[in-house]
Amino acid sequence: MPASTPGIDEPYVNGILWSRRFIGLKLFMALAELGEDGYRRAIEHQAAMGDLIRERLAGAGWRIVNDTPLPVICFTGPPLESGRMTAAEAAQRVHERGVWISPVRLAGDEHALRACVTSFRSTPTDVEALMDALSILG
Repeated sequence: MPASTPGIDEPYVNGILWSRRFIGLKLFMALAELGEDGYRRAIEHQAAMGDLIRERLAGAGWRIVNDTPLPVICFTGPPLESGRMTAAEAAQRVHERGVWISPVRLAGDEHALRACVTSFRSTPTDVEALMDALSILG
């Protein structure tokens, strides 16, 4: 950008943090609505759903490839490890079943799938929908 661009030296114009305005609004509104205890319960519920996904994946022969208490689960398994399909192809087939997961490339160029619990409304039924969609991958 030319130096004469108005506001170019303003941090909010080109800084990562300021690329989204009033980023704290979601947190403020959630705390105002739920209170501290309600917000804590919502986060704990999402973490529990993440733990359930890990448990169900492991039980179905998938391998968890990240280690975090957050409800972000990166995993791989026979369809990807055998080369029968790429992570992107697997994610697309799961999407066709109405479930959202994403392909992810991890350190060392390992490709995997990623499931995230981003809603406090997620339930064990949603986890079963994920597992049903993954079952078609073989």
